[in-house]
Amino acid sequence: MNSLQQLGALFLTTSLLSSSSIVQAQNLPPELKRSKRNAIDASLPEVLRTVVEKAAKAELDKKRGTGNALQILRAERKKYQDSPTTLTSLELRIAATVLRARFLQNKKAEASARTQHALSTFARLDLTEPGLPGWLKKTLKQFPAVRKKVTSRKNPIKVAILGRGTGINKNKIFKQLKDMFRPLGIVLKKTSVKSAKYLISLGSDEVRSPDTKGTVVRVMLRINAREKTSQPWRQSYYRTSKAKKLEDALNENITWLLKIGGRDLLFDWLRVHGLSDTYFSLDREGKRKKHNHGHDHSSHRGHNHGHGHSKHRGHNHGKDHSKHRGHNHGHKH
Repeated sequence: MNSLQQLGALFLTTSLLSSSSIVQAQNLPPELKRSKRNAIDASLPEVLRTVVEKAAKAELDKKRGTGNALQILRAERKKYQDSPTTLTSLELRIAATVLRARFLQNKKAEASARTQHALSTFARLDLTEPGLPGWLKKTLKQFPAVRKKVTSRKNPIKVAILGRGTGINKNKIFKQLKDMFRPLGIVLKKTSVKSAKYLISLGSDEVRSPDTKGTVVRVMLRINAREKTSQPWRQSYYRTSKAKKLEDALNENITWLLKIGGRDLLFDWLRVHGLSDTYFSLDREGKRKKHNHGHDHSSHRGHNHGHGHSKHRGHNHGKDHSKHRGHNHGHKH
């Protein structure tokens, strides 16, 4: 395996463990307790947003480029030696930056494929990643017909928001997701279930316990593509957190879920309209395409992102997968 394959496998495997902050407390239902497995959160911590924004600008600048972006990111390592979670998030951004440069330099792939491969590293981060708008614009420049379709106001992503449980405000949730898509130049439109291209369902469960000194809330998110196929695209996720106020815990969970779920919705929308030559994301059937920088995943089912539990089977990394079902990274259900 060459260096590109090794780095790709590392980034792919590491980011599969994307997860949420799960609280540990006594007297809580088992499904609301913390997983004992160490997990990695793919979402961008706000404490890193400013430096990641600076690195993203440098990376997309022809005069500064990848080298300068990596200097900016690596300079932050010392600050977070005592914060493993933040440091890991930083390392994910460093790995993604290196991978994008490697993909663009991969002469074995066609020029149009290289940019798509680079873009697909964002399929392992979150929807609000500072570099995503610039890389999406860079990629769509090569595909004018695709750009016209995915960014046209006449062709918005039509979504229907469904909700149940305490504190689920469908209008507020739609606005929040719409605002996340706005920097990408992609329009979302709220519509009826009948007219929607995607159904977005959220539900919340609240648990109060004396030992928690607050409220524990779990929010579930499901995204279903409304299409007439044997295997329609769909993803499901959940996140649990604790806060003194119900509203705070609820908002924290919903924001995280929209960042991760919205990311997957974006890449599905791009695939539907022709950007299907990606490495770190699934096609409509949940299958892998074969590329020259990793394993042949063409006959395997896709894997889950974060606490995402799709209806597709997962796959193992680095082994013969032809006769094995994959395993989930996250909690058991």
